[in-house]
Amino acid sequence: MFKQKTWFLKRRSRLYLGSKEMNSSLTKFKGSIFAIIFGLIIACFVIISSGQNAFTYFQLLLTYAFTSWPANNWDNTLVWWAIYIVAGLALVISFRSGMFNIGVAGQMLATGAVVIAIGIRYDLSQPLAIISALFAGVLAAILVALVTVLLKVFFNVHEVVTSILLNWTIWYLVKWLFKINKDLYDADHGTSATIHDSMSMSINGYNCILPLLISIILIITVWFLLKKTTLGYKIRTVGLNPFAAVYSGINHKHYCITSFVISGALAGVMAVIYYIAKNPSISFLTDDLPTIGFDSIAVALVGQINSIGVVGSAFLWGLIKSGGSIGSVLTLPTATGDIIFGVIIYSAACAVLLSRLQPIKFLIRYLNIAFDGEKRKVTNSFIAKMYYHFIENFKIKRQYNKLKSDLIKEKNNKINHLKIEYNKSLSDYESKVKNLKQNLSQEINKVNSDINLQLQAVINNKNDKVGVNWAQFFQENKVLNHYIYKQYNAIWKKGKIGNWNNFQQEIKTIYGESLNMYINEKMKYENNVYNYKQDLIREIALLKKQKAILDKSRVKDLKLNRSQEINKLKQELSEQLKSLKNQLVKTNDKKLKKQLILAKHQLQTNYKNNVKELIKNYKIDKQQLKSQIIPINSNINILTKQFTKKAEIEKTTFINKFTDIFKNEQQTIMKIKTERTGGKS
Repeated sequence: MFKQKTWFLKRRSRLYLGSKEMNSSLTKFKGSIFAIIFGLIIACFVIISSGQNAFTYFQLLLTYAFTSWPANNWDNTLVWWAIYIVAGLALVISFRSGMFNIGVAGQMLATGAVVIAIGIRYDLSQPLAIISALFAGVLAAILVALVTVLLKVFFNVHEVVTSILLNWTIWYLVKWLFKINKDLYDADHGTSATIHDSMSMSINGYNCILPLLISIILIITVWFLLKKTTLGYKIRTVGLNPFAAVYSGINHKHYCITSFVISGALAGVMAVIYYIAKNPSISFLTDDLPTIGFDSIAVALVGQINSIGVVGSAFLWGLIKSGGSIGSVLTLPTATGDIIFGVIIYSAACAVLLSRLQPIKFLIRYLNIAFDGEKRKVTNSFIAKMYYHFIENFKIKRQYNKLKSDLIKEKNNKINHLKIEYNKSLSDYESKVKNLKQNLSQEINKVNSDINLQLQAVINNKNDKVGVNWAQFFQENKVLNHYIYKQYNAIWKKGKIGNWNNFQQEIKTIYGESLNMYINEKMKYENNVYNYKQDLIREIALLKKQKAILDKSRVKDLKLNRSQEINKLKQELSEQLKSLKNQLVKTNDKKLKKQLILAKHQLQTNYKNNVKELIKNYKIDKQQLKSQIIPINSNINILTKQFTKKAEIEKTTFINKFTDIFKNEQQTIMKIKTERTGGKS
């Protein structure tokens, strides 16, 4: 018997790997990889321009980030990784709902203030301290997030504006609260006071274990929430198209609030990890917001707003954050790490756009067909023609621009000549000034008219030729693109690659058909078994009802009859004993008294015997009733066995059909292989 689950998972996995959703995910993944590579290349130029070796910098960065000297830097790197994972997840949730939670810094500050205050004032045991910090910190972050989202939902105040203003409001509020509470503030250093040692995430000296466990749990939770739950589907729907969500009956406001609250809660968890495992104090010397809140936006964007993609981008951020200080050894600017971050973010934003540009698509297709000499010649001839038309346009424009310039010069020369003649005539014939001016004006108009007509003819001729040339250029471009596209597709449809690709497509089609047949047969099998089970439940319910009726009514009747008979005997005995008692009171004859006493004992003995007889008869009747119930139980067992037998038959039928599906699938694949290999299997 074949392993159905293994077969089903294999087929489903293969179909998913070739699906549009997977291709879309790969495109996004390539965009992120392109962004990271481009950012590292720019970083190399920055480092080289500073007079240092870029490879040495990255080697030292990796070495320092994962070394154990002078401290457990690898532990520090993993803590940063966990922090950025949770921070990225907070932004993923908000982005998915179509909202921008730029207030992570404020939510983080509120959480940090609560966590540090608890750590200063209460010396709890380590588990209790962490649980208290998580509960109180997450609650504080949620309250801050609620302010923003409620203003957005009910008053349409943009969340970016309120978040930015609220970040600074929280900062100055926390600063004021710590300074007025002397036990929370260290005036000598301008920071919060030192927290108790119990407020720690250290396990056997390592701070990374608990943060990584929390981050892994949250990754799985967020992925499951967004992909596998109704809540996640509605959040994504609201984010993609709020108008369609409202039209379909989804409460837009409710799910905006829900997603923003979840985002705030995740920001609170991130802050708890940061302020306990990384930086257990808040400095009030300068007015600065925590940069992690803004870094989380970049982590989510580079991770393509995906709960799994965030893991990779968070690792890069954690690596550079942990090992970035090594730049001081090479006398590099402290902003080198920030430059890398910035370039990666901008590259991530542009990667998808660059992949959609027509020149890049053309280049990819050209490189695919450039290995075939004949196709390369045809393609190059098209390109040469396009180049000829392109250069010809410039020649035409240059030629006609020169002609136009010559005509304008001729016009200006003639006008100047006429003006000179006019001036000479004016000095000789002052009396004829008026007539000469009129003649001059007429001559100038005539020259202008002649030259303008010639210019218009030149321009029209130029436009016609340029238009024809551009039309030829675009026609050649269209033919070239069509040829390139045709040859590009032919690579995947003809020849060895094409045959292999077509074969894979046919295999996918066969897998899809087999999978559909399997699912249909399994649904039939499960539906039949379900119907059998429902019939069994109904029949057993009827039999049990009959049994309950027999049990309750007949037993009740038997008990009632027995009680009535016993009561009747008691009543008769009581009357007889009363009569004997009266006789005993009235008589003085000892012999008679003795007879009456004997009669009394006899009556009592008879009563007991009668009661015993009644109980015996009751038990016999009850046994007979049980004998009537036994067939009902037997029928229930028979029905159960029949159901089991039918279910086994259905299972066997289903397995046989599955085996047939599997065999047909393999035979079809072998037939296709044989056809494609010319009879050689």
